[in-house]
Amino acid sequence: TVVGTVGNGAPFRHDIAIPASSTTTKVSLTSSDIAALSIRQPRLWWPNGYGEPNLYAVKVGIEVARRRSDERTLKVGLRRIEYVRDIGMGPQLSITVNGLPILVMGGNWGLDEALKRIPRERLFNQVRLHRDANLNLIRNWNGQSTSDDFFDACDRYGILVWQDFFFSTEGDGSGPANVPRDLDNIRDVIARNRHRPSILLWCGGNEGAPPPALVKGLDALVAELDPQRLCLTSSAGDTGAGAVNGYSSGGPYNWASPQAAFSRGYGTTSIAFHNEVGSHSIPTLECVESMLPPGSYECPDDFWADRDMNGNGAYYPSVGKQGGAGYIAMTAQRYGAIRNLADFVRKAQMMNYECIRSIYEANAAVMIGPVAGKITSPATGVIMWMTNPAQPSFVWQMYSHDLDAHASFFAVRHGCRRVNAILDANTADVTIANHTAAAVTGRVEMRVYNLDGTSSSRTVADVGGVAKASYRVVANLKAAMAAAKSDVCIVTLVLTDAGGNTLAENVYWRQRDGGDTAYTSLDTMPGAAVAIGAASAETDDTTTRITV
Repeated sequence: TVVGTVGNGAPFRHDIAIPASSTTTKVSLTSSDIAALSIRQPRLWWPNGYGEPNLYAVKVGIEVARRRSDERTLKVGLRRIEYVRDIGMGPQLSITVNGLPILVMGGNWGLDEALKRIPRERLFNQVRLHRDANLNLIRNWNGQSTSDDFFDACDRYGILVWQDFFFSTEGDGSGPANVPRDLDNIRDVIARNRHRPSILLWCGGNEGAPPPALVKGLDALVAELDPQRLCLTSSAGDTGAGAVNGYSSGGPYNWASPQAAFSRGYGTTSIAFHNEVGSHSIPTLECVESMLPPGSYECPDDFWADRDMNGNGAYYPSVGKQGGAGYIAMTAQRYGAIRNLADFVRKAQMMNYECIRSIYEANAAVMIGPVAGKITSPATGVIMWMTNPAQPSFVWQMYSHDLDAHASFFAVRHGCRRVNAILDANTADVTIANHTAAAVTGRVEMRVYNLDGTSSSRTVADVGGVAKASYRVVANLKAAMAAAKSDVCIVTLVLTDAGGNTLAENVYWRQRDGGDTAYTSLDTMPGAAVAIGAASAETDDTTTRITV
């Protein structure tokens, strides 16, 4: 007898007969057999930012002669996912959840911890930070995080998972593959996790396609065990019958200016979904000091290199250097000479914020729809390389290894708002991006300030009605910025709804002449007089209220 419960529903019982055999007998039961498996008006599981990630506890047991033989409890979520669109470029990867097209805004995640010794509480905190940063997906790169804790956290916090399997051609992919071993691993991963609402799709591996025998076996296993989920050949492209296109990896993986991000052709090429793009990401001064010996604070050396300062060794033409030396020189060229470690970290926070926010904003500004003018292939997704650090590092992270949120975290959080007001670093267009299921109305207030704090201009634009899962250009600030008195100006955007409630705020620093290379005048701005006061009062024996 099969017994169990679904959520808070009444217990169910259903008799089955399985003959004695030396082989496994598969029994499938549906709501035609057990009425409790049909749920009226279910509480759906939604990705982060679109609704609650509702879960149902499903308990199933087997009784033989009224004695419990085995029992298992799972948490499941109910949702419907569609994977492709066709706007004349073939089937492009484009995710729709419960009928709502979403812009995937995610982070690549390699090892959860370099030594693979990670308590459940820490792992949940790492995934929670992804939720708090407004991300809706983690790509489990090469399938390196395998614990139930990781998937439990993604289920709970509404984080979709792009689940790679353990194959990569990042290095020399010509060596022999142990296909039977790999297929055994794939079978185990699918069977163990197919009930999870967070898993968006299966992917054969990183970058180049696995060997044909492995691809054939993977496709067969997904068809057998989990036929409703999409299976991609690799992160760089799909092959075979019914192949899905419109996505790609390939970086860049180094720091780049906002103008560079807005010049990558997002929305104008057949590649609508970019699953790897990243940057240096310098943590706080306290974190940097904790991961370097004091003798290395002021002289970048092998200890810096050991903390990944050289990144992927990218070359920076404007300073004629590469890797970590190139990044440090770019920071000085952009924001002024580096005086000491604290000054470097302070200026690097500016580098973090402007680069990483633009990775997401450049996609959100041309997201999903409509196809209009130069936007022939609206963006469907972007995944930052990376968001979770497995060790203390200078690169590829949204927060530092001690889980401290530095500027990169807030760049992601602000760039991934579900409703946002965005300044295009190239054109100075102001775009309203709407990830939600309802049209957005209201107005956006745009201010330009001189570096002495005086106001240069203030304009207000009605945003009209920005349709769900769409964007709209509502203004252009090129002339307003050109009229500023200082060579660098500060631009603020405040989007409010019809009731005056703030929906989004953003602050940008831009060159008056439209360039994007020189902000050294920020280094010589007069300091602002900032005052803060605090008062405390004991409201009862256990509560103290502090007012700041």
